[in-house]
Amino acid sequence: MNIDRGSFLILVSTLAIGATSGYVASEKHVFPALDKWRGRAPEPTPEPPHPVVADAAPPVATPPPVPTPPPAPSAPPCDDSVASAGIGDCPAPGYPTIEGGCGSFANIRCGELKQAMKPKVAAAAVACLNKLTPQERCDPARVYLCGHLAFMNACPEREPEPMTSASAAGAPAAPSAAAAAVVATPGLSAPPPNPKSAAAICQSIVDGCGASPVAPSMAECRQLLSGMTETGRERTRACMKTHCFDRGLVGCEGVASK
Repeated sequence: MNIDRGSFLILVSTLAIGATSGYVASEKHVFPALDKWRGRAPEPTPEPPHPVVADAAPPVATPPPVPTPPPAPSAPPCDDSVASAGIGDCPAPGYPTIEGGCGSFANIRCGELKQAMKPKVAAAAVACLNKLTPQERCDPARVYLCGHLAFMNACPEREPEPMTSASAAGAPAAPSAAAAAVVATPGLSAPPPNPKSAAAICQSIVDGCGASPVAPSMAECRQLLSGMTETGRERTRACMKTHCFDRGLVGCEGVASK
């Protein structure tokens, strides 16, 4: 068989190219069946890289708002000028002393307290007297104690602020020039209080009882006179002028002069 040289070279080149292509395909695992026949597992195809996402910050828990408690209701102003349920009637006079009773002692003392006390304070004292038994109403200490306890529970009297021209016209009161001068200038005394106020009357009582071994205190006197009417305060002051040493404040609480 005659093979020319050109055909032979073409044939050899074709076989060489085919062998080379097959080897490359085998090394690249293009033919999985050939890899399996050779006993070599194909290399896994790498997955495309995923974008790296930074971890998001966890949500911050917001505490629930703390409810604001409602403001406490303001206490009503203390006022003894009105007795809501009325003052009430005094206990009836007891049996005469010649019959073994104590007469009208509790009844008379109740009438004095009604005149000397503000309405709400008087209502408390009269209610106390009506709760006493007939025998207890013959005991002066028990009868006086009803009035004393009512006085001690009276509303404290507040000293009024000094009036100025602005406060008299209805504008907010400002410190007067005299009051400012007292504060700014040492050695000056404050203006005298109202002569009918509890503070002024008690000052005169305390000064008059200065020599007494059991002189009344200013705080006790002001508390007692806070629950009194002007009649009761004048009666108490008159009584203490002569009975500071034997009766004291409790025995002079609004009693009529004798």
